Amino acid sequence: MKTIIREMSPSAYARLAGVLYLVITVAAVFAHMVIPEQFIVAGDAGATAANIAANEATFRLGTVGNELIILLSEIVLAVVLYVLLKPVSQT
Repeated sequence: MKTIIREMSPSAYARLAGVLYLVITVAAVFAHMVIPEQFIVAGDAGATAANIAANEATFRLGTVGNELIILLSEIVLAVVLYVLLKPVSQT
């Protein structure tokens, strides 16, 4: 994998970082805004619990699945930014 990383140009790293930022943003919006809206009933904890219990697999996949996508994207982004910015601090 090191040969692949070293052969990429800095602009390719920058594009990859931008795509990863976009993936993180879209997944976070989906996990924290779209999925909860389908389950949470304002002011009624019982209805919220019933909605989550009725669609437990969807709730777990929507929240945990997206959080895993975000986590893995952030790890890859950290590596990409490290490789991209490593030449800056050669001294």
